[in-house]
Amino acid sequence: MVDVKKGIKVKIYPTLEQKDMFHRNFGCCRKAHNVVLDKYNKMHSKDSNLRPTFTFLNKLLNEAQKEFPYLEDVESTSLQQEIRDLATSFDNFFKNPSHFNKPHFHKKKTSKLSFRQTIRQDIRIIQKNKMVLRKYGKVKFHTSQEYFQILNDKNTKFNNVTISFDGIDYFATFNIDFAEEEWELTGKNVGC
Repeated sequence: MVDVKKGIKVKIYPTLEQKDMFHRNFGCCRKAHNVVLDKYNKMHSKDSNLRPTFTFLNKLLNEAQKEFPYLEDVESTSLQQEIRDLATSFDNFFKNPSHFNKPHFHKKKTSKLSFRQTIRQDIRIIQKNKMVLRKYGKVKFHTSQEYFQILNDKNTKFNNVTISFDGIDYFATFNIDFAEEEWELTGKNVGC
């Protein structure tokens, strides 16, 4: 057996109330990203040696939550994940500015509607054909039989789940670790 990291995308069927809550979370993630980026840019213009670490940006997020109280109404780890992604994009930009663009503001019309929620290791979020999300409750999903078995396997470890909306349908993408059978080498060629 070998440990494998995998992403599994499934179609989800949230209730009307859950859809409304998802859209609030999409908007709050975009707002948190833009406010923290704006605060950092203002500070950076005064002190150009200021480097945006995750810890530093997280402090700016805490300030933003006091300034905009509605940011505390949504699931908290999704906002932290947004700030973690912002810190990663700053790291990539500072390491190699010729290959990576400087982080930019997310626009309402062009940004992807999604948020990522971390999953504690001791919690099983899959219960047959439903997933249990913090703050949102049980959400029904549909996928192939193969993925259904992987998601319901007791040995599957869930790292995070990304909820997204493409304008028509809602999806959940699970980032998982699971044990897969290792194939033995036969010495024979496979393919063309």
